[in-house]
Amino acid sequence: MYFDVYRRPRHLPDELITAAVLFAYDYLKLPAHITTDIFFNNKRDPFLGFALWNEEEQSAEIFIYQWQSTYQLIKTLFHELAHIQQHWLEKLICSEDFAIKEWLGVEYAFTDRVTEAYNDYPWEVDAINLERELMAAFKEKLAIAYPNLLTYLSESDIVDG
Repeated sequence: MYFDVYRRPRHLPDELITAAVLFAYDYLKLPAHITTDIFFNNKRDPFLGFALWNEEEQSAEIFIYQWQSTYQLIKTLFHELAHIQQHWLEKLICSEDFAIKEWLGVEYAFTDRVTEAYNDYPWEVDAINLERELMAAFKEKLAIAYPNLLTYLSESDIVDG
């Protein structure tokens, strides 16, 4: 497995993001040949993060708004990696302009992405459930293997920036 992290926020330890990515790849059973570039951005999109999948290259780019708590950064990372799994398994297929998304063979017109109803789309429900599972299992693993890293994962609001 190969991944790179760009513009990592200072409040996110390198060891923690590395542990989180390795854990998620294993938990989600993502194959080692999938490469992932993770970018932390100053500018907030309507979402806290988003993922792009390149089927031909079997690679992903994840963009995460950096001014979140460490807990929320890892939670957002898990959410976006869940989307990568969805793409890899071909559960989620997007048109090039993202106007149409297909989930398990059912097409959805994707016109209004900034509403509360967005989280009701089936790919989001799935990613939210996986993100929660990942976070719970990751915290259990950290408590045993890396208790010093667990201290960074207290739930809190977005960090001012």
